[in-house]
Amino acid sequence: MNITLMDNLTFLQDVLNEYITKDWKNKRSELDFMIASHMEMSELIDTEYKDENGVKHNTSWKWWKNQDSSIETAKKVNWNKLHPAVLANIKIELTDLVFFTLSQKILNDHTDSDEIIPLSDNDWLNFMSITANNLLQRPGAAMSLILGLAEKLNFNVPAYYIAKHTLNFIRQLSGYTDGSYKKIINGKEDNELLHDVINGITIEDLEKDFDGVANKIMNDVYDVFSVDTESRKNMDLWRDFKKSCK
Repeated sequence: MNITLMDNLTFLQDVLNEYITKDWKNKRSELDFMIASHMEMSELIDTEYKDENGVKHNTSWKWWKNQDSSIETAKKVNWNKLHPAVLANIKIELTDLVFFTLSQKILNDHTDSDEIIPLSDNDWLNFMSITANNLLQRPGAAMSLILGLAEKLNFNVPAYYIAKHTLNFIRQLSGYTDGSYKKIINGKEDNELLHDVINGITIEDLEKDFDGVANKIMNDVYDVFSVDTESRKNMDLWRDFKKSCK
């Protein structure tokens, strides 16, 4: 992922935070986002899905159930053979980690500018490293791990991030703050409806024409959730919003 693409994602995070919480940089702390990232990671590794036969599928991460050490348990988690529903939710939670990690990075980042964090062969340890780096105020290092894991999962996290960014905006429009928003739509969680929106979109597409591709993703998400034209924001309108906040 090139620097320009990362800058665009950072911009989108900044304006969404500002839309949700005016003057957010002075009202939110790094600790807020560290805690949020920690919670998202907990949801990621604790993902569970019950299929039509009542069989539960998860990452089998609880070391104490088999009296193993956490490292031995980690070695037994086969990330390549996870149930598709479990894997899909891991991708969703990984994207949510981007939101909080980018927010923390905007506030402060003690990551060395030339620091490259290599992925471990053990994905369990990679996920733990994301949390560890966020807690050490090194969100830049955490982001490199998130992007590496997304690539390993063949997951276009920037495209999904844009789709989820739009959904988070829609949630704000639809009563998320006061609790009236309903996440389940026709038996599906709203997050799940985003996967089809980004089908066929590549990171290279975003690097070549970020605004054009981002606007398409945004518009497709608005269509999925039947958002009226007047309420929709695209890249130009988000930039206008940013200017109005100065």
